[in-house]
Amino acid sequence: MTTLPRKTRKESGMAARVKTTIELDAEVWEAAKMRAVLDRTDLRTVLTAALRAYLKVPPRERGR
Repeated sequence: MTTLPRKTRKESGMAARVKTTIELDAEVWEAAKMRAVLDRTDLRTVLTAALRAYLKVPPRERGR
């Protein structure tokens, strides 16, 4: 019997997740949590989207 190669997570559209702990300013956490509620999603989705948007901009264009 021949088996087909399995797709990687990236090929199947699934991203690997990493669990971590971070410290946020209370007002940032509250704003992100409120945005999640308004968007009817979870905090992880809001923070992931925000981080992805931040990482799309090259460092030189961020004014650093």
